[in-house]
Amino acid sequence: VSLDQCKTTCLGDPACRAFTYNPKAKWCFLKSDYNTLKPFNGAVAGKIVNVDGDPDIGAPPELAFFPAWMADQA
Repeated sequence: VSLDQCKTTCLGDPACRAFTYNPKAKWCFLKSDYNTLKPFNGAVAGKIVNVDGDPDIGAPPELAFFPAWMADQA
């Protein structure tokens, strides 16, 4: 896919909040949240910006009841 197709797909999906596009592999990764954007050489990232005044709450908080050791073992 192209960068424009990736962007258009994200904009058309109500669950998409951000995307990462790898132009070398022509892969598009849609994301349902973005807590921290991490740079990746050669990749293009985009995020949905609210213009209607709704606050952007970003990614949900970490689950307090889910112990870190359990995630490490997964």
